[in-house]
Amino acid sequence: MSDYDPRITPWAVKGLMFPQESLREQLIFLLRFAVLAPSIYNTQPWLFRVSPPQIGVLANTAQRFAACDPEGRHLNVSLGCALENLLIAAEHFGFSHEVRYFPDVDDVYPWVAAVTFAPNGSTAPHRQHLFDCIPARHTNHHRYQDRPVPAEVLRALQSVVVEEGIVLHFIDDLPTQQRLRAWLDRADAQLFTDANARQAILDAVLQGTLDVGWLASTLGRIAAHALRLDAFASRHDEDMPFHAPLVGMILSREDDRVQQVRAGQAFERVHLAATYLGLSMQPINHALGVPSIRQAFVKALALDLAPQMLFRLGFADPEPTHTPRRPLEAVLLAN
Repeated sequence: MSDYDPRITPWAVKGLMFPQESLREQLIFLLRFAVLAPSIYNTQPWLFRVSPPQIGVLANTAQRFAACDPEGRHLNVSLGCALENLLIAAEHFGFSHEVRYFPDVDDVYPWVAAVTFAPNGSTAPHRQHLFDCIPARHTNHHRYQDRPVPAEVLRALQSVVVEEGIVLHFIDDLPTQQRLRAWLDRADAQLFTDANARQAILDAVLQGTLDVGWLASTLGRIAAHALRLDAFASRHDEDMPFHAPLVGMILSREDDRVQQVRAGQAFERVHLAATYLGLSMQPINHALGVPSIRQAFVKALALDLAPQMLFRLGFADPEPTHTPRRPLEAVLLAN
């Protein structure tokens, strides 16, 4: 059997396809779930090297959207999402694992994590029920229902965030959401008034490396803000500035690259747990990658922790399609 089977399209993978032959083939199969992770702007900035019993998770820096992520924060968060899917899949198939973050490895691409696998593992409590949600997860762009999320559901989501120094916080009060919405509108407008950033965004769309849905909705909000069309918005829009009952934030006590990766892991677990519980989520994180905008955000909300992920959460009609994924062979590096 070859390292990958081109007949298996990314979103069609199923656990029943798990190979029984070599360890190398099994580890490569785990990567089929890693590549289904979300990434900011859908850049999918991951690469992998498989050297049994180890998988290297590497950063494809060519996929970093530098205009809106000059420090690589979004890159690290996105790679954390892929790493978390890999660990969830590994535990599901009975592997234990040891993760080393940012190991000193001489390679063309920077290593974000080296994961060593061993047999006879088990599923950690904070990863229970999440494996089947990996191919079921969607980023839902629809308007969410004006329906409160029960407190016990929110506690269940918070229970899967186990990383030391990382917390999940929800914003449900209207005044804070309105301030946050106004801040995001200004942040988006600032991005698009920068000629270099605007050109980079348009180039990325033309190259197919940027989520067009995000661009369309962002341009629409900027236009509405500039033309003051918000004065004509419906009362419902005023009451729900994010078209969702809740905004979630993942914050960290420290703001280094390891914590950025771990924040991505926590975010992916929250997203998968939300899927299991029948909730929808959508990141609204793009502006946090720009240092000046991020600093303004921290000041505006008087935060004493570093914001890593911002997203909306609630009940919504199902998203009918998945965003495209690169095939495994495009991100699997030869040894």
